[in-house]
Amino acid sequence: MVKYSIIIPVYNRANEVEELLDSLSRQAFSDFEVLIIEDGSNMTCKAVVTKFSSKINVKYFFKENTGQGFSRNYGAKEANGQWLIFFDSDCVIPPEYLSNLDNLVADNPETKAYCGPDGAGKDFSLLQRAISYSMTSFLTTGGIRGSKLKVDQEAHLRSYNLVIEKGVFDELGGFKKTNMGEDMELSYRFRNAGYRALISDQLLVYHKRRNTLSSFYRQIFSFGRTRIQLKVDYGIPIKLPHIFPSLFSVGFLSGVLMLAFDIKYSHLIVAAYLVYFLAILIHSSIKEKSILVGSLAVITSFYQHLAYGLGFLKEAVTYRKS
Repeated sequence: MVKYSIIIPVYNRANEVEELLDSLSRQAFSDFEVLIIEDGSNMTCKAVVTKFSSKINVKYFFKENTGQGFSRNYGAKEANGQWLIFFDSDCVIPPEYLSNLDNLVADNPETKAYCGPDGAGKDFSLLQRAISYSMTSFLTTGGIRGSKLKVDQEAHLRSYNLVIEKGVFDELGGFKKTNMGEDMELSYRFRNAGYRALISDQLLVYHKRRNTLSSFYRQIFSFGRTRIQLKVDYGIPIKLPHIFPSLFSVGFLSGVLMLAFDIKYSHLIVAAYLVYFLAILIHSSIKEKSILVGSLAVITSFYQHLAYGLGFLKEAVTYRKS
């Protein structure tokens, strides 16, 4: 039995899979298998998998399209490892990831799941780096996507970078949702069962995400809608960081209308937004060492708040329990 089974659902992402497998072939730790679950793709990655079959222990499975959550469940049934590792196909894994994970597992025998933050690689495009900043910065998400080290029952499991003991995953019945929010639903049941998770920056992955503003907007709009669905269908509480984008959207649109009609205090509202985006510009430019990335981060942060907020509000008004 191998110690770790890496499960990767794939849908028409052959180029991404090649980068991911290449990064896994460079791991310092070698006691792992890789399971590629082709989720009914039209453009398969089988040839890419074959290319790496002499470098790593990799297996290829093709199945009908059922979505990423159920494809992960499929992979879990085929896995031989004591621990399951889920990566998204657009991730690139640093060479020390598995060595770091193995040390964490040895040092934390009571912990049943691990996850880490995602960031941008040095070779990512300017837009990808800006999107990564918007998705991970404390200024934009309140730091809910991870921390340097956190061990408790409130840690959120993120399926793009998730390690979970196979016995616990099987006990919980795997993912119950197949797309959008499936990891939050699993995380909710994991915590309610009394299990403990650990978040560590030693488990960082590089996450490419979307490569256009329009696709980024559509994805985040869906995230906002999903947050309401999780509350209505599964009773998962909504917290302040989930509400903030809606407040942002309403405040921004109200400020624009007030300014157009020269209503009192409209300039103060506009000034508050300008100060906020100036803070993002300065912080992202310093963090990414690029004024270009910082400028784009202002745009992607605006898109992120507006898309999530509008998706959240739309679903809050229209969605009923399925």
